[in-house]
Amino acid sequence: MIITITGPSGSGKSKLEGRLVENLNAHKVISHTSRDMRINEKEGIDYFFVTKDFFNENKNDFFEFVEFSGNFYGAHKDQFLKDRLNVVVVEPEGKRQISEKTENVISVYLEVSKDTMKERMKERGDSESDIQKRLKGDNISPEAGYDIIIPTEVLTEEEVYNFLIGRLNEFL
Repeated sequence: MIITITGPSGSGKSKLEGRLVENLNAHKVISHTSRDMRINEKEGIDYFFVTKDFFNENKNDFFEFVEFSGNFYGAHKDQFLKDRLNVVVVEPEGKRQISEKTENVISVYLEVSKDTMKERMKERGDSESDIQKRLKGDNISPEAGYDIIIPTEVLTEEEVYNFLIGRLNEFL
């Protein structure tokens, strides 16, 4: 089983992923990215930070592979474990690619306003140029066929998690 988590920058994707890993003993699928590491991030824990050339040379080894905001992101096939609940943060195209390759997918979309996105990106230390680039590029819409849509704007982190757990029972 795979849970994909999608949403705009600052919507709480990583926090929700962490809660699922911690509380459900789910397996965190660590994606690769060609973007620069942020201040709080660690290699092999948050992402595998690689070059664009690495992606181009290994495209066939990725379960999903997308370009977003000038950088590549992808989940390597080896990161997905059989007989475990796998959780992966992906862009809409990554969600689509995973859904086409397996039926055992629950797709989650986290909604948030542009104002809150900007505030949260500032809090995590993103540069103003990165914030502006992401605000322009984050035009994700929940109409793209998600199983569960969660309004993170009006819910606390705990409420987002509990909302998802309540809805997961419908799928498991």
